[in-house]
Amino acid sequence: MEKLAKSFKTIVEKYGLNDEKKADAVAHYVTSKDTKHFSLKDFCDEFNMEPRDAELFLEFIYKGIEFREQNLTNANDLEKKSS
Repeated sequence: MEKLAKSFKTIVEKYGLNDEKKADAVAHYVTSKDTKHFSLKDFCDEFNMEPRDAELFLEFIYKGIEFREQNLTNANDLEKKSS
């Protein structure tokens, strides 16, 4: 995960995704119902990214979402047990 995080940071800097407008555009694109199912090519075309960079970037985002969901599930399970 550490290597993936480093790649993510490098990609963010390479494509200027730390810019608020670009970050918002990426967040909207990834979470929007309009683009619920998009291909890697679609993402690359939208944000002018090389496929490998887009793949690593999205992988890091999805790992973060997966981690968050797992922690929410665990917290909910603990709350139910303590009730």
